[in-house]
Amino acid sequence: MTLAVSTFYSDRISLFGGHCRMSNLVTFLEHTEAYRRDLRRVEYGDERDPKMHDFLEKIAPMNNIEKIKKPMMVVAGKNDPRVRSANQNRLSAH
Repeated sequence: MTLAVSTFYSDRISLFGGHCRMSNLVTFLEHTEAYRRDLRRVEYGDERDPKMHDFLEKIAPMNNIEKIKKPMMVVAGKNDPRVRSANQNRLSAH
């Protein structure tokens, strides 16, 4: 939620930070362990459905990074299997 607010409501905040943020629900679901994936799909949407996939990609903070206008502090574990370090590096650069 922190990334979503910073992306779509940047005019309402001064800065943001936190940890364990999802920057793209599609990649999060793709990297979630199989035994947990169905429960997460109920919670976030099923990325295998083309319409839901497109919607999740449209709202993903990672795909709207140019809209982030406020300072941020990113804390992420490099060994978290659900978050690719390439995404962490991309976020850190902005």
